[in-house]
Amino acid sequence: MRWITGLLLAAACGSSTQDATDQKGQEQPGLADPPSAYVYTPQAQAEARFDADALEAILDEYLTGSMVFSATPVMDAYAQVLEAAEPGCPDWYEVDGNTFWYAYCSTSTGTSFDGYGFYTVYDGVDAFGDGNLWELTAISGSATVRDNAGHTLHIGGDLYDGTGLSTDGARLWVSQVAGAFLWDGPGSEGSWMAEGGSPSLLLYAIQYELGGLAYNYRYETGAIAGLAGGSAALHLNDLSMAHTALGYACEAEPMGTLSVRDSSGHWWEIRFDLDDRGRLTGECDGCGGVFDGETYVGEVCADFSPMLDWETSPW
Repeated sequence: MRWITGLLLAAACGSSTQDATDQKGQEQPGLADPPSAYVYTPQAQAEARFDADALEAILDEYLTGSMVFSATPVMDAYAQVLEAAEPGCPDWYEVDGNTFWYAYCSTSTGTSFDGYGFYTVYDGVDAFGDGNLWELTAISGSATVRDNAGHTLHIGGDLYDGTGLSTDGARLWVSQVAGAFLWDGPGSEGSWMAEGGSPSLLLYAIQYELGGLAYNYRYETGAIAGLAGGSAALHLNDLSMAHTALGYACEAEPMGTLSVRDSSGHWWEIRFDLDDRGRLTGECDGCGGVFDGETYVGEVCADFSPMLDWETSPW
């Protein structure tokens, strides 16, 4: 499966002025001379300070919360607030097999709907063109729903969540979230949605059965903000882990790299000891080298076991 995202941003500006003269050739007051071109002058910045404990705390927060950094809490909250819908609030439509609502209204019980939401269910389809069959639920929209108890659900983006079966009989899971989401109502306790979050994250997992035993594979890529009280963030660059029975040489650390933004806003890159084929290039100890650009500054370690230690569902 290949996932491609892109972002393009461009801007340009310009101006011109010219002094005026009267019919006698005498210069008249005109516009001021145009401003000279802006030249950026870098300002001295404080030297970044490598703090292994702080980076390890951010990694721990991500790993212990990775079971819920998925679309599942959004799906659950969406289903919960839609139970308050009634005929005409919101109004429902169907376009090309997609069901969506669009409204600015309040129900007789006091739940308000503002915006729109698409809701689509795929049942047993080859959703990604890889021959695997999936059952998926997708939500896309820009909406704020407030229930009669004052709880708020905000959806501003796209997400989907589902399970599948591969052509060779392996169990599959996928979850993608891109946008800004909030739910502070029942069931939100401990979830990434409780305070609001804006991840851009793809999760993918496979469970194989070999000799009557289950072995797991986990893949994550994207970005997570709002860690360490809102000041830290992570960028996951094709991070993957698997049990050694599936050909990976180490179960203690991932393949791929992690970039961590600390509370000061500085980015650090963590490189682990598995190459792009899952072969060990260093010690299998859950530790990775930390780099500031291409400068090695130290090492951090983390417990990555939550990525593989699951039985019925990876999140």
